[in-house]
Amino acid sequence: MYTSAPSLFRGNNLIKMMTMACDLFVCNVLFIFLRSLFERFGYDSMIHLGQTKMMVILSLCYLLSSMKVGMILHKRKVMLYEVLVQVLKTVTLFGLVFGMVVAFGTIMKVRTWFFVSFLFFFLMAASGMRIVLRLLVKRFRRMGRNLQHV
Repeated sequence: MYTSAPSLFRGNNLIKMMTMACDLFVCNVLFIFLRSLFERFGYDSMIHLGQTKMMVILSLCYLLSSMKVGMILHKRKVMLYEVLVQVLKTVTLFGLVFGMVVAFGTIMKVRTWFFVSFLFFFLMAASGMRIVLRLLVKRFRRMGRNLQHV
């Protein structure tokens, strides 16, 4: 039966929005943490813009790459390796897009160790977060309260 409820509150879109919000949170917090860690150990300031502008650019690059690759976390029959492959594709495309924007826009001095370590730790954190979210989605669906909407 079709309901006229806004699609924002339907299960699949809610799962996608929650996943995207968690990804952006992890990406931004990890970038801030690694930047402060690298500056603490003697690297000069890498960013020529303010931190807020840098976070906006970082978030937009990740949103672009995530929209291009897509998300499969909300599907009922999805294997763990499929989720991890999607994360790998998204982070790889994000690394390319963000690297080009930063390098060609002279927004930031691209340090190889910083960039590689950021992408590696972000891949690990995003993979772990998506695994946890997948387990939460499975647990919620096993309760049986969302048979019509998700």
